[in-house]
Amino acid sequence: MSYEFGNRKSLHPRDLNPLQPKTDNQERYLEALYSDIPVVLGMGYAGTGKTALATHASLNQIFDSATPYTKLIVIRNIVESSQSIGFLKGGLDEKVEPYIAPYKQLSQQFLNFNDPWQLLVDLENVEFMVANFIRGISLDDCIILIDEAQNFEYQTLKDIITRAGENTKIVINGDLKQDDLIKLRKTSGLAKLSEVLNLLPYGDVVKIEFQLEDIVRSGLCKNFLIADSEYGNH
Repeated sequence: MSYEFGNRKSLHPRDLNPLQPKTDNQERYLEALYSDIPVVLGMGYAGTGKTALATHASLNQIFDSATPYTKLIVIRNIVESSQSIGFLKGGLDEKVEPYIAPYKQLSQQFLNFNDPWQLLVDLENVEFMVANFIRGISLDDCIILIDEAQNFEYQTLKDIITRAGENTKIVINGDLKQDDLIKLRKTSGLAKLSEVLNLLPYGDVVKIEFQLEDIVRSGLCKNFLIADSEYGNH
């Protein structure tokens, strides 16, 4: 059931429907998301809840006035099989709509309000950004979610991370098995980024590796990826 937001000016953590971790790695991931560690890297299979957990934990902290965070900034790379974003039909909003859809769906799952994604946008609690336009800005008092990070080249990932200003947390999610840059004959920067992050001072980064047993999307999703993994070993 959905409700009108009314005359309130902000959301509260109690407005969020609860989301409980279902595996040990999900629990470790949530602990990292709520910690003071500035960089959290979640890598591994599709269907392990990386995006859902990161979005829920980020909104929870943004709604909490005791934290320094005021906005969740979701950054995706618009990867097409043969064309860049500049040559696709339609305006920018039309081009990015398919990439915003997962976050709209999650907002409907987490919040019992009419059109919760638009509500979050209107309250300036969320912003969707395209990687192409990240240079030259500073991002303060926010949580940056770099989602589907396997679809970024290393220089772009570097550009995003170096935009982080004061009171900024960076969450990076990716799965090297879903690299779409191969179609464009480009190299994913996620593997290199993971190695670079290993060189950060202790306490600056935590990495969670999601495994097949962490898949929670559906039994079919889990069974298929297990079969796909076994096929690759033949």
